[in-house]
Amino acid sequence: MWHEKVLSQFSAVPAYATDKEYHGPYNKLLNSLFPVDSDFVVSLQFIEDPQCVDKTIVFYEVLLVDEPVLVLQVKPPGDLYVQSKRRAADNELRTYMGDVVTSTGQ
Repeated sequence: MWHEKVLSQFSAVPAYATDKEYHGPYNKLLNSLFPVDSDFVVSLQFIEDPQCVDKTIVFYEVLLVDEPVLVLQVKPPGDLYVQSKRRAADNELRTYMGDVVTSTGQ
């Protein structure tokens, strides 16, 4: 069962929320799973969307010794039911991971 402090963050998100309104709850969740006294670091990454100049894509990255072990992009729950939005999210994440691999020289 999730900690009550994590659950309360998610229950405070209004119906039909945007992805921005989920950043706090996911930050709380990830920092409870990867606490500060561990070797993991939870980091927010911001990149410009190549498809839309005015849009920034936000990812959570969980690192262990400067290597990503988990990458999470937060999207509103309603996006799950729209195939084009799922495809766009998949493309964003694949592009981001390609950049990570290129930047680390792997």
